[in-house]
Amino acid sequence: MSIENREFSKSVRTNSKRTYFFDIEKNKQDGRKFISINESKSTKDGFERNEIKLYIEDVNNFVQALNETINYYNSTIKPIETVSNFIEQKND
Repeated sequence: MSIENREFSKSVRTNSKRTYFFDIEKNKQDGRKFISINESKSTKDGFERNEIKLYIEDVNNFVQALNETINYYNSTIKPIETVSNFIEQKND
């Protein structure tokens, strides 16, 4: 998408080789706005990119599902990973 169709942009660099880009853009054909979430990952051959386009009318359902997923992770998976990491460190 060209810069003139972009209304907002935010990037997040991680400790790994990934950068995430969050943009609000406008579709040239019909003017509908959408959120573009891009992942850019450094590889030995250059960069690998993945994109999700989320139209504004779908944001509430997407956020609800994302929140449920994060809550599940925080209450179920994260405690197990924390205990596993503790045990691994203690055995080293």
